[in-house]
Amino acid sequence: MYTTAGRIGYSECDDNWRLTPQGLIDRFQDCSTLQSEDLSMGERFVREHHATWILASWDIHITRLPAHAERVETATWPYGYQGLFGFRNYTMKDENGELLACADSHWFYFDFDRERPVKVPEEVVKGYEKGFGEKLDREFAPRKIVLPEGYTEAPSFVVTKRDIDSNRHVNNSVYLGMAMDYLPPSKDLQEIRIEYLKAAVLSDTIVPKVHREEGLSVVRLDSKDGKTFAVIEARER
Repeated sequence: MYTTAGRIGYSECDDNWRLTPQGLIDRFQDCSTLQSEDLSMGERFVREHHATWILASWDIHITRLPAHAERVETATWPYGYQGLFGFRNYTMKDENGELLACADSHWFYFDFDRERPVKVPEEVVKGYEKGFGEKLDREFAPRKIVLPEGYTEAPSFVVTKRDIDSNRHVNNSVYLGMAMDYLPPSKDLQEIRIEYLKAAVLSDTIVPKVHREEGLSVVRLDSKDGKTFAVIEARER
C-alpha cells in the first residue's frame, strides 16, 4: 500500500466547499502515479520503454466528500494482473480513519511503438511487487457499463489544450468534469462508474448524450461520428 496525506485545497472544491468528484479522481490518480515514481516505474520508465498504463474503468463509492481544509489520507495498491489488464484499489480516509471514498480500477498496458495493448511484462509485475496488496473486501461493479436506451443530446464542445495530459489525450478525470454539468449535485452522488472506450485528443468535438431515470444518470461522451469516448454512470443516494 502507498499513501499520501494532505488537506483539501480551495481549488479542489465546489460551490459547497467540498472536494469535487473530479478532484477525488485527481487525488487517486496522483497517489498511484507517485507510487509508480517511488517504485522506479514512473515517468523515466515510461519514456525508456515507450509503454504505459491506460485506464479502462473506474467504480468509485462515495460515503462523504471531504470539506475544504480537511485533512485526508489517500491510499492505493495494485492487487492483480490478468493478460493485458492490471487491477488497482484506492481509498480516502479522514483524520479519524473513517472511510470517505474507495474505488476499484481496471487498467491495460499499452505499447506506444506497436500502438496497441500488450500483455503486462514480467518486469512491470515485479516492479510493483513491493506495493502489492489484497483486493478490498467490497462488491464492485464490472468494468463494462450496460447502456440504457434513450438519450437527450446536449450542445457539443471542442477539446482544448487544458484537457490534455502527458499521453496527449484527454486526462482521465477531465471526462468526469465534462459530464458533471449533466449529473446530480456532487453531494447527492453515491457511486460513479466510468468506462473509457476511445481516447479524445486535441480539437476533437465532444457530443454529450444524457439519460436520466430515478436515482440514475448516464452520460455518453461521443464523437461527431457517433463513436463513444467515455461513459459516465452516476447513482444517487
